[in-house]
Amino acid sequence: MKLPVALALLAACAAPPPPKHVATTPAPHTEAAERTAVLADRAHLADAPLVDLIKDMATNVGKEAFLRQQQAIMERPDSRDTLWKIRCPTLVLCGEDDQLTPPNRHEEIAAAIRGSKLVVIPGCGHLSTVEKPLEVNRALSAWLVMTSQAG
Repeated sequence: MKLPVALALLAACAAPPPPKHVATTPAPHTEAAERTAVLADRAHLADAPLVDLIKDMATNVGKEAFLRQQQAIMERPDSRDTLWKIRCPTLVLCGEDDQLTPPNRHEEIAAAIRGSKLVVIPGCGHLSTVEKPLEVNRALSAWLVMTSQAG
């Protein structure tokens, strides 16, 4: 088996979802505004194009796929005790205001992976690549440069 050369974990979680996650995850029929309030930073709720994009993404995924995704999340095993086995350069990135996988979860991941780099994007929720694409791309680019220089 070929091992990864590098790993980037965005909006990740190694622990099983807490009851709060299950309780706050919007149902597939939830209004876009409510779904967006959980996924995006509050400051972005007035951003009509972003709200429309999130609504379109949810519509495109569809109810059945959404339910499968939620089932997989709820049944996710606790992998915190295996994070130490990761031996490649790892970027752990999240939004500062991510309600579904909050920064403290990412801090836990980064602390368990030797030599990992934690990046928290200010003013950003769960959808960092959509909410703050430039900041995410800058963090990824800087990390890739650092990774290529180290290897």
